Amino acid sequence: MARLPKVGGDQGNWGDILNDYLSQSHNDDGSLKNDTVGAPQLKSQSVTNAAIADGAIAEAKLSSAVQTKLNAETTIADGSITTSKLADDSVTNAKLAGAGAADGVATLDANAKLPETQVPERLSEAALNDTLAEAIEPIEEAIAEVPATYVARTAPGADTLSPAFTAAMMPWYAALARREFEKCNAVFVGTSITEGGPVQSGGLGVTARANRWVDRLAQLLRARNPLLSPPVGSKGYIPAFYQTFNGGGVQENGRITPTGVTYGGAPLVAAGAGLGNRTLELDSSGDFIQFTFDGTGCDLYYNSRSVASSTATYQVDGGADQTLPVPAATGTGAMLPIRGLAAGSHTIRVTWGSGQVDVDGIYPYNGDESKGIHLYEAGKGSAKASDVMGTGPYRALTHIQPALIGIEFGYNEFFAPVALPTFKTNLQTVVTNARANVTKPPTVLFLKWAEPFDATPAPDSYDAYMAVVDEVAAATPNAVVVDFRTRYPANTPNTLGLWHGDKVHDSDYGAQYKADVLARFLTPQ
Repeated sequence: MARLPKVGGDQGNWGDILNDYLSQSHNDDGSLKNDTVGAPQLKSQSVTNAAIADGAIAEAKLSSAVQTKLNAETTIADGSITTSKLADDSVTNAKLAGAGAADGVATLDANAKLPETQVPERLSEAALNDTLAEAIEPIEEAIAEVPATYVARTAPGADTLSPAFTAAMMPWYAALARREFEKCNAVFVGTSITEGGPVQSGGLGVTARANRWVDRLAQLLRARNPLLSPPVGSKGYIPAFYQTFNGGGVQENGRITPTGVTYGGAPLVAAGAGLGNRTLELDSSGDFIQFTFDGTGCDLYYNSRSVASSTATYQVDGGADQTLPVPAATGTGAMLPIRGLAAGSHTIRVTWGSGQVDVDGIYPYNGDESKGIHLYEAGKGSAKASDVMGTGPYRALTHIQPALIGIEFGYNEFFAPVALPTFKTNLQTVVTNARANVTKPPTVLFLKWAEPFDATPAPDSYDAYMAVVDEVAAATPNAVVVDFRTRYPANTPNTLGLWHGDKVHDSDYGAQYKADVLARFLTPQ
């Protein structure tokens, strides 16, 4: 048995005894032999975590109690893991139960949009299109019944206009844009509503020329579209006579002599030409017509009639007679510009020489001979489209070259009554002849007045006549329609004072209201 050498003994072999003792647990190099240190040799608490090699303890080496705990199924209590315990991006769609499935969790695609497959059926593209189509269908049907150019613009105050309306209004808009450099002209053809209408005792009606809707419209348009250095400006066209507008002059010879107009010779005959068919014929010795106006110049409009090479003279402010250049050919319109007058009152007198010379009227200027906005009133009391559908009423348009032609008929056709097909033919002829002498196609503005609230019923309703206006407008280039039926409540009693006493024509207030509506309509939006 190996032992340690004894002190004082084992002399001569103590080294061998010591080596034998050490070799029981050591190798020759001094290291411990394998399996030398066992559990009995380890001091309690001497083996720490740091001394144990990774993976050195197998499950079998653990106590049965520990093994049971490790192998037990663990359940995480509901609500025990909060958001703060989850690492960012740690939960993917694949880990979500029912992701993208019915009654599951909705997910977004790579574009951060909800895929079509996850949209409820009632909100799918197809379902929404069907719903929208059902809502739009009655609107499209209603629009289909209206002329394309009558779908004029969006609701009042809207920022966008329909292309059809903009295209139709461009001749007028472009002329407005040039008003600083040339005249921007418009002509309004129609009935006594345009001419001014009669005035009853007590002042019921349009009581003065300046109160007519055309005159008020001219003032409003100039205010809305001013020149850089505004002149006094023209007061507008003065015809040889008015048919029924007694607020604008004196009644005589079955018509109204405008204020500032005088005649000489036998009562002059209405010749059926000129703006509104209101020309007067000079055909015998002593015949003359004189216009008095305030301004700096004027355009004198006249015609040759049925006698070739007729002659006449004219005077400015009582000066020497000058030859009026009357066209040699019959039935030809002409215009004589008179310029360079000092601001103030002036007279133009036309006197017969030979043959037949028809005088239409004058358009005075007051510093605006070559620029600004100019409206020509071409209405006539009691007129129907048939009364002005010849070429004579539109000869002056060769010289005026309007960017806009306003047309209002239907009232007197309704009262007559005129058969609807006949009215349509006559109105189309008016449009054709009015446009014929204008070089650049103008905007054509159709005006539909409100129905008189106590009008005697006709075989056809008033709306039927207005439908004819729509039909003609639909067939007219650059046409737009302003319907005053939508701007007056149906069958409005005269409690607001907009009607004349006859409940057909305007009062001063009604004319102003028409001008207000049209000024907004004709001003670029």
